[in-house]
Amino acid sequence: MYRIRKEGYGIRLTFGGSIPADEMERWLHDFEAAVAEFEEPFSVFVDMRTLAPAVSRGAGTYAGGAKGCP
Repeated sequence: MYRIRKEGYGIRLTFGGSIPADEMERWLHDFEAAVAEFEEPFSVFVDMRTLAPAVSRGAGTYAGGAKGCP
């Protein structure tokens, strides 16, 4: 499960449970779309407290999305 919420400071990402590779691909698309809406510098808060350990393929997708942050 993932959630992307716009906040006053920028974006809050919440990850929980296990996230299969296809869901991580959807997250990457949704995250890129959310980032594109910001014109000024912003912050990203990531809450992974309830996230299960990732398998290598899904972890690579998350890392790729994180690299796209300004």
